[in-house]
Amino acid sequence: MRILIFDQTRHFMTGRTLLRAGKSRGHEVAIVRYRDLEISGVNGKLAIRRMPEGDDIASFDAFIYRNAQKYASLLRILADYGETHGVFVLNGRATRSSFDRDKLSQHYRMASAGFPVVPWAYYLATRPRKIARTFGLPLIMKGIHGSHGLQVHRIDRVSQILYPLQLSEVQEFLFERYIPITFDYRVVVVGDKVLGAIRRIAKPGEFRTNVARGASVELAEVKPTLAQMARDIVKLFKLDYAGIDVIEKNGRYFILEVNYFAQFQGFVKATEVNVAEMVVRLIEEEVMKRAEKQVRASPLAVTVA
Repeated sequence: MRILIFDQTRHFMTGRTLLRAGKSRGHEVAIVRYRDLEISGVNGKLAIRRMPEGDDIASFDAFIYRNAQKYASLLRILADYGETHGVFVLNGRATRSSFDRDKLSQHYRMASAGFPVVPWAYYLATRPRKIARTFGLPLIMKGIHGSHGLQVHRIDRVSQILYPLQLSEVQEFLFERYIPITFDYRVVVVGDKVLGAIRRIAKPGEFRTNVARGASVELAEVKPTLAQMARDIVKLFKLDYAGIDVIEKNGRYFILEVNYFAQFQGFVKATEVNVAEMVVRLIEEEVMKRAEKQVRASPLAVTVA
């Protein structure tokens, strides 16, 4: 089997871990940078090639995306191209149908489906006093396209709302009620299997629980309610792999975010679960299903009575 990993660089740890996991199971695995892709339509023929090799990416059996926050339109094209040519695309159904990568789309989708989400509001225009009256102070302000805890601000004074708006080129922010916590949960799901959960503990003086912001991690119990919520979220967004961030307050779980391209180093450290291998195994199963389906649909297939 041939697996192609898309990433911003060939040297990021998660991409390299997936590459090693695939090779250890006997597969041919390659990493291509997004900037090394060539999409062309010449003489009525559409093609997507990786450079400098020059081969069509449709020659691979499976695609994996990494660090793709900036490339929503490109991902839709890659997912569509892959699926059209019989390639299994990890999280491809989500990417093709409705790419709910940004926080606004996710919050709207989850709220529409009745999932418990921290009270939130979206304002394109600046209404700092209205926002403060709605949620009280402090509150949380998040850029809808941010990741790794970037563009997430704790607002203690009304005047602070204006500062992130002045720094941002695209002034799209979510505002959330501040719920004081020292940790949250990251639940990892592959297919319909909940691999486990970790507790992400914010470092002293920091309200964000992202590992990239210095949070520590430890193994956490996955209660049945939390496990079912994670499976339901994956089903809602049509995901094959996800990291779901959740907080608990007064015995209730609230979803913070669904990560399509979740990093898993901290999860592996705390749980000793080989996430990369589980992802590769899922890809193997899906590619095999497609191959069997093609055989059954082949006009050469015969039924022996």
